[in-house]
Amino acid sequence: MSDADCAVEATGQPWDAQVLHYVNNIHCYYVPVVGDIDGDGVVEIVIGKAVTNNNYTSSLGVYRGTDLYQISTINVPQQVYAGFAGPVAIVRYPNGNGGMQGAIILHCSDYQLRSYDIHGNLLAVSNEMTPCEGAVSVTDFNYDGWPELYVGNVVYDAATLRRLCAGPVNGNKGRCWRGGEGDIANTALPFAADVLGDSIPELICGNTIYGVNIVSRTNVSLNSVTELKTISIPSRIPQDGNVAVADFNKDGRLDVLVVIDVTKSEVLDSTYFYVYDPVTENILFTHGRYTLATGFPLVGDIDGDGNLEIVYIDKQNQASNARVVAVTYDPVEGAHIKWQTPHADESGQTSMTLFDFNQDGIMEIVYRDMENLRIINGSGKSHITGQDTIPFYDLYTKSMYAGTWKEYPVVADVNGDGAAEIVVCGKVGSGLGHVGGQMWIIGGVHQWAPARPVWNQYMYNVTNINKDLTVPTPLFNNSTAFTDPQGVTRRPFNNFLQQATNLDIYGRSFMPLANATIIGDTSILYEDNGMVITYRFCNTGGLALNSPFPITYYANSCQGSVLRTETVNTPLSADGCIDITVRFTAAELAAHPNLDSIVVAVNDNGNGIAQLGGQQQECDVTDNVMSFPTNPCPVRQSTVLADICLGESYVDENFNIAPEDIPEAREYHFFRRIQVGDCDSVILLKLWVHAVSHRQIVETILQGSDYNHHGLFIPQEMLSDIMRIDTSVVLQNIYGCDSVLDITLHIAFPEVDLYLPNAITANNDGQNDVFSISEWAQSQIADFEIHIFNRWGELVFYSPDKGFRWDGRVREDGRVYHNTVYAYIIRFTDLDGNKYVRKGTITVL
Repeated sequence: MSDADCAVEATGQPWDAQVLHYVNNIHCYYVPVVGDIDGDGVVEIVIGKAVTNNNYTSSLGVYRGTDLYQISTINVPQQVYAGFAGPVAIVRYPNGNGGMQGAIILHCSDYQLRSYDIHGNLLAVSNEMTPCEGAVSVTDFNYDGWPELYVGNVVYDAATLRRLCAGPVNGNKGRCWRGGEGDIANTALPFAADVLGDSIPELICGNTIYGVNIVSRTNVSLNSVTELKTISIPSRIPQDGNVAVADFNKDGRLDVLVVIDVTKSEVLDSTYFYVYDPVTENILFTHGRYTLATGFPLVGDIDGDGNLEIVYIDKQNQASNARVVAVTYDPVEGAHIKWQTPHADESGQTSMTLFDFNQDGIMEIVYRDMENLRIINGSGKSHITGQDTIPFYDLYTKSMYAGTWKEYPVVADVNGDGAAEIVVCGKVGSGLGHVGGQMWIIGGVHQWAPARPVWNQYMYNVTNINKDLTVPTPLFNNSTAFTDPQGVTRRPFNNFLQQATNLDIYGRSFMPLANATIIGDTSILYEDNGMVITYRFCNTGGLALNSPFPITYYANSCQGSVLRTETVNTPLSADGCIDITVRFTAAELAAHPNLDSIVVAVNDNGNGIAQLGGQQQECDVTDNVMSFPTNPCPVRQSTVLADICLGESYVDENFNIAPEDIPEAREYHFFRRIQVGDCDSVILLKLWVHAVSHRQIVETILQGSDYNHHGLFIPQEMLSDIMRIDTSVVLQNIYGCDSVLDITLHIAFPEVDLYLPNAITANNDGQNDVFSISEWAQSQIADFEIHIFNRWGELVFYSPDKGFRWDGRVREDGRVYHNTVYAYIIRFTDLDGNKYVRKGTITVL
């Protein structure tokens, strides 16, 4: 989420799709993982290679997302079995030298984890076997900046693959049967999220919620996985099951969706879905399905009514009876089937994802069965009219034969153009058996909506991973609701297996724009046979400036005759720059009488800059222009800056600008040539025209403080018993233009400040000898604990006493190590029951 300062409101685009790239020899049973693994700004894709006509591989390919160039092949000594459902994950972690290491994590059939860099070099092998077949997923349980992996109810260090702690051997592991008679896998798909509201992630396995306590990455005996809760469920439903999280009842807390197949054999009525509230322990709903097998469901609001749907596929005795099923849940009316549509998938286990590709407010479902890649409108509304129509229909299909297992397509920006693409594996034409085919990159003919450049694991959730493949600490609650100034509430992250687009601070979708800006890094070389101009321009917007884009050179002004139009065939990424050198011959210059200057206009086709000339839209077209004098004078260009209000004229000794020449509020550029001595000079007038503004400001002030901003003063006495004030202020800016401020003032209660030092002397001189918190802070705290670690992550001090006094001694040998930096984590609860986590460093001098 970000301030949309170079963007436009997202609007619906024409719906279309096209193949961008494809590559052969791909195993179709694996979910592609996507991300910038090595941190070089280029996205990579990792996928299994087709080496045998079976549901495993011992070879994986790493491909460049821009063009599917193969960077490397990872040859694994043990097979990576697609029956694990999510055997591949990617993550970045600190390398111990101030940098970051990108790793590809593989869960192999010998129950070992192995990690590789993008060049196929082995980084680590787990020191203990994993507890079960299943997905490998990523989080940071203790918020120390070092991510962990979890398989079932066992946790590993992502950097070393050392086993850190484990839950009960016979406890829940998030397992569910997947497969038919003779082809069965007990696949574990647990998930880590803060479902109890204690600001730290728990590990959810079926109806059991584990607490993960990691104190040391080296002394693993100090770590533990303990059962916090086991939710009572209907007796006919087994205890364990695959897990997803979302806020179904919209109470601001995450609920848990569990999927469970009852038996190994193909018995009807063997699949159940149920959702429980982890805090109240209430079962929100159960949903049984007569089916031989089922896929792992996506969770999202597919029709825009604010309520969540789960969408899954099933397998029946007759393939013609198999369905894609959408179940909707309303907190008042409960759960019911919204619609069903046939599919062609004999395994009955594949999954799907959800994304609003053309930003018309309607989510599209992406699904690949044994015959086609399908993009489905399941909203109940027409993507053309936005009105109610048939319950579901395909927007796009591409013939794509493939055997199926547990895979699904993914959505991400893989080529760096800022827009979403679909990455899908399937067979078109030749390929190995029923598993070997191609990996396809599908994009929009009209550029699709922006998407994040990451999809890092089978159990993908956007709030559990940053765009650079590091793990956020703390985790962001994906059930968070955002309310805009018009009172509209949105929950844009309340989903599972759904990609995210660009969102502003109110959760509204927006389309970032490019912004070509000429900067002052220029030079002019005057020659007898002409002149050479060198200049630089950058893209200061949030979207790539697509190629090809034109540059036009005008005589004297942008309204003058066109000297030349050129085309740049290289796209310019956001924050990217390019240097241009252009030569004008003496004959070209002489062909234009009274030529005083050459005006450069970027993203201009000769009919106007950017959108005015039919080119790619920009957020600011006033900075695309620069003027170069055509004679070698020492005085080349001077700039005049001025500000007026809309409707006024501007007059000085060089310019006389009438109001009709400046009809809207923005920045205008006017050029004038004058003579200074024997030399010509160009004067550039940058005229800002200011309109009467009407802004909305939302601010927060601590209770007990005066408010004195924007010309408004409210004494603290008026703010003592209220939570919010709404008011308006009319101001006049320095240019004499009125502005209206609508101010919403939230009054917040002050948090407890621990006033922590960053260093102690520990020399017994009576000054700054110990690390502690003030008596006042102690008086505001109910519960407290502190952990202090050395640079290797080892615990050197622990206390549950808010009156602790640490003198620098480490608990292993009781010595004080001077000139040493330690990290600490403090968790405490104030007198109102609010929980806090404070992290920092303390230096023993």
